[in-house]
Amino acid sequence: MSDVIRSVESFVTISGHENPRFEPKHRQQRVVLAQSINGGAATIQYAMSTHIITSEEEMIEHGQLVTEIRGREIAVFHIDGEFYAYTNWCPHQSGPAFEGHVSGYRDACFDRETLEVEKEWTREDEIISCPWHGWEFDLKTGECVTKENVQVPQYDVRVEDGNVVLEV
Repeated sequence: MSDVIRSVESFVTISGHENPRFEPKHRQQRVVLAQSINGGAATIQYAMSTHIITSEEEMIEHGQLVTEIRGREIAVFHIDGEFYAYTNWCPHQSGPAFEGHVSGYRDACFDRETLEVEKEWTREDEIISCPWHGWEFDLKTGECVTKENVQVPQYDVRVEDGNVVLEV
C-alpha cells in the first residue's frame, strides 16, 4: 500500500501530560498538520519555529538560563563550548528540573578483594539536581542519572549571527 500524505492547516488539541509546566498555557495552538496514512497508522507533525534566546556572549557569560517559548519553560545551558536546551520539567513530579544545583557526579567502585569502596568525583558542572526531590540529570544528554530509561525532552539549539537560537 502506498503512502498517502495530506497536509492541512488546522487547530489541533495537543495531548500528553496534564501538568501546566509541561503543556502550553493554551491547550490549542495553530499548527500545520501533516498526516501520513500507511497501513492504518497516522502520524502528526507540528510546525517548528525559530526563536532567538539571547546573544552568544551573554549565554557564555552566564552559562544557563530558563526562558518561556510557546507556553513551555525551556532551560538552556552552555557547557564545554556547546549549547544544550531541555524542557524545564522533571518526570518525577513535574518539578522545575533545570532550576536546581549544578554539580558533578560521584562515581563509586567496589573492590571485592579488598572490600574497599573507591570514590571519584567526575563530570564537574555536567549534572543538575531537580530542586524538588533531587532527581539528577546529565546536562549534555538530558538523561536522568538516577533512573534508567528516563530522559527529558531536548531541543535543537545553535548559534546564528552571534545569537543563541532554539527550534521549538
